[in-house]
Amino acid sequence: MTQENCIKRICVVASPNFKKEYGPKAKKPVLEDFIVTWNDNLSTANPCPLYRRYGIEHFMVVHFDTVVPQNIINDILKSGLWVDIKYKKQRKLSAERYIFFGHSPSNLRERTCVLYREHLEPCHEDITRHFGDFEVIKTVSKRAARIGLLLSTAKGVVEIDEDEVFEEEDIERNSFNFTDGCGSMSLKVALELTEKLGEKVGKCNVLKSVETSPFGLWHAFEVWHLCY
Repeated sequence: MTQENCIKRICVVASPNFKKEYGPKAKKPVLEDFIVTWNDNLSTANPCPLYRRYGIEHFMVVHFDTVVPQNIINDILKSGLWVDIKYKKQRKLSAERYIFFGHSPSNLRERTCVLYREHLEPCHEDITRHFGDFEVIKTVSKRAARIGLLLSTAKGVVEIDEDEVFEEEDIERNSFNFTDGCGSMSLKVALELTEKLGEKVGKCNVLKSVETSPFGLWHAFEVWHLCY
């Protein structure tokens, strides 16, 4: 395992002198009560669209211990973290500021999220715009969940040229979208998917539908022109 295919991981934990107090007169925890530690256990990151596109070396996973209160988490994520990193062929440490990028649903349950280098080009808005127009999603929690799909484990199976992809109009009634993320795929694509996934190709074994999340957007495709 090499550093190149691993993601940096840090933990925010209570300092040795911190004691959690209870009761109406309890002292409110402050930022100085907590410290940041490196997780020295190298682990490969899940293959996901975000890391493949922009490079895993520009991202960092931060985990908050259960004793870290929500107000401290908010302060850290709003201000970002300055991290000293020693890159190859450099004698001195480089101070890099990492700021909040997003989280997957599992990250949220584990009190974990992903940060990225502040000076990474392009910026956060341009990165997400490459994968889709997330700004049209007005509900904050739903938009965060869609961006979190960029961190979902995914690998390429079948490559399709852009000129072979056609956009279909959604069915909308009374401000409701009934086909958002739905589409169709040809029998040729379905056969190739079936073979690549190791399934037997036959009358009853061809994939009839598939759910995907390319570029952080959830899609469901049905096979059209299905005949034998």
